[in-house]
Amino acid sequence: MKIEIKQNCLWIREAESPDVLFSSRENWMEPLSKQECLLLIVEPCTSFRMPQDTERCREIAVFFQKLPVLTIFASSTLEQVDFSALLLFDIRLGVSDYILPRETIFTVEQQERYKILCGEQALLQYHSFIKNGNEDGWKTRLMRILPETAHFSEAVQAYAEDLWKDKTPFQTKAVISCLLQARTGNVQQVLEAESCQFYRLIKAKGEAAANGTDETMV
Repeated sequence: MKIEIKQNCLWIREAESPDVLFSSRENWMEPLSKQECLLLIVEPCTSFRMPQDTERCREIAVFFQKLPVLTIFASSTLEQVDFSALLLFDIRLGVSDYILPRETIFTVEQQERYKILCGEQALLQYHSFIKNGNEDGWKTRLMRILPETAHFSEAVQAYAEDLWKDKTPFQTKAVISCLLQARTGNVQQVLEAESCQFYRLIKAKGEAAANGTDETMV
């Protein structure tokens, strides 16, 4: 596992599994905090699977849900990546769709998480496939497809940089705050976060104007 910090991102390459990330969290959580990173980008090894222990899986899921940064999974090969491992991340980047075998059945928790990540319509499509589909595999809506290039990591970095393009540090942190609240699936919490960040922005702009400081940094 290789840890690197680029601008506001902590990048973990060759991650062996979610369990290894969880077990070694002290090694990367400290630089994540010290460098005030906004993103955690994970590029796994070829295989990236959750452990067999149900309680351990629950602990890992809770840990990822509480991370104070936006989490991104990035891989150009998905054949040996668990569906449940993908559900840990806020954003999932690849060069192809994630296909599940027909016999795959979501648990109640997986259905709820998939709905939060991909929307209610996507979950309804899953139910329709299970009930009426004849294909051997089902294309999920989990992946955001990047252009196929010789350097996948560069495409991932370009995507990450584009997230904050034309945004000030203040605006970037405000967006992150709202996106983290969206993990819960609670619409009211998201609206409250958006409202809070809006009034913080107005207050900061007012203070900048009163102090004669640069409002473009707000």
